[in-house]
Amino acid sequence: MIDFLFILNLNIRIFLNSFKFATKTERIREFFLGFIGFVFFLSSYIISYQIVVYISNLPVIGSLFTVRILALGFLSSFLMLFFSSLIIPFSTMFEAEDLNLLFSLPLRYSSIYLNKVFLSLIRSSWMILVILVPFVVAFGVVKNFDILGYIVIIISILLKSLISSSLGIATSILLSYLFPSKKIKNVVLVLLIIFSAVVYSLFRFSQPEKLLSPQNFHEIFDYLDFLSKPVAKVLPSWWVAEIFRGLMVNDRNIVIINLIKLLLTVSFIFVILFTIFKKIFYKCVFFLMSEGKKSKLYKAPIINLKSTYFVVILKEIKTLLREPVQWIQFVIVVALSLVYLFNISRIPLEFKYVKITVSFLNLGGIMFILTAIVLRFVFVQPSLEYKTYWLIKSYPVSMEKLFFLKFLVYLPIVLLPGLVLCIVSNLVIGVERIIFVFSIAVVLFSCFVLTIAGFSLGLLFPKKEFKDIPQIETSFGGLMFVILSLCYIILSLSSIAEPARRYILNLKISHLDLLFYFFIFFMINFIYAFAPVYYAKKKFIEEY
Repeated sequence: MIDFLFILNLNIRIFLNSFKFATKTERIREFFLGFIGFVFFLSSYIISYQIVVYISNLPVIGSLFTVRILALGFLSSFLMLFFSSLIIPFSTMFEAEDLNLLFSLPLRYSSIYLNKVFLSLIRSSWMILVILVPFVVAFGVVKNFDILGYIVIIISILLKSLISSSLGIATSILLSYLFPSKKIKNVVLVLLIIFSAVVYSLFRFSQPEKLLSPQNFHEIFDYLDFLSKPVAKVLPSWWVAEIFRGLMVNDRNIVIINLIKLLLTVSFIFVILFTIFKKIFYKCVFFLMSEGKKSKLYKAPIINLKSTYFVVILKEIKTLLREPVQWIQFVIVVALSLVYLFNISRIPLEFKYVKITVSFLNLGGIMFILTAIVLRFVFVQPSLEYKTYWLIKSYPVSMEKLFFLKFLVYLPIVLLPGLVLCIVSNLVIGVERIIFVFSIAVVLFSCFVLTIAGFSLGLLFPKKEFKDIPQIETSFGGLMFVILSLCYIILSLSSIAEPARRYILNLKISHLDLLFYFFIFFMINFIYAFAPVYYAKKKFIEEY
């Protein structure tokens, strides 16, 4: 136990020193991220409070509907925690940089294992718990829970999180033992994301919202019976929902019985995790530490300066094929696009003004999806290639030319899904030809601007040290790109909102006014594209 506390103290000091010895720029970033987190917490609390109040005031079905929503929410968080805990241990327990140092020190192996399990539990569950906090607080305020009620809720949610995270950690250890490969993390991540995308798409296409409408049931008794049935009764998520129900109806027996279930399950899983899986962990770690690396002969590429563009394209294709984690992005994009188009098709579009309004709002949805694509495929590239640009500069290749070639290579990645989404969605809506052409023109502009801005901001704010691509996306530069892009989308749509409004209401608009609004639109696009690219080009040529 002393060894575990010693290692834990080291981790705490490393965490605190990251704040204590942070530079001025890093402190500003931390303050900015903290402010964004506070705004997110406050917004989540307000929205959760309004939702709980609305559901609680529903006549007859209010309490049943509340319990069902709680059960579905806890089930979703339980599965999300399991998937997160299935991925995190690969980097925390098997690919950590301090493994060789820890095992070379006079420390108990069991303490090292306990520390790695503890870190995996925290890193995989902290975000889900932070998201649940504002909802739980809002729920407790609406239902007038006392201090004891809050304590019971916190304990039950922590126990549920421990069960889910422990199951994920145990599964990851077992997979590492059965498939002793350093690429198993990427393969598991690919399979999980593909499975999640398929399940979510099927779930959305099944239109589950119909089940929450009494009109789809022959009798009200069938609907009440449907709401009263448990959601995944054998999982801890339902036990936590039952604890909430017991607190709502002041039934201590329900609370105590489900707390005992959670405690017994946690105890059983921890016994298995710290007896059987501890030995499996040792075997996996020692195998990875003793695994020899075979050296391969490197054949220098032949650079043909006349085909630099094709060499860059070939390089990007090979990088994509060699990294399985990047495959999942295509699956996510396809799933999001299909669900988005399905939601568009479900909107009632009987009147002309509704079609035009939906088409206008559709531009914002497409531009938001394009922002996500640029963030994943374009923004991260400068950080991924940051430590290899010295090799490119050693060849007689113009860095200025390479800068623009990079943009041309990434543009089709954004342009293709943007045009497909725009064309298909407008065909589904059934808009007029002039609106159709107008939408395509706006999407074309946004594709160019977002690609330029994403690549430029990636150059201006590179993430030099990272373990995986999500760390680049969630860095300060990634957050800045998302915020600036959202502002760009809002300003762009606002600049053309007045002509769209007049067209919907059949009001006349002069050519001079039309030119003025489009001039504002072009200026917004020009500023967002030119300002980052001007400084990014200078930094790319001088510093990279």
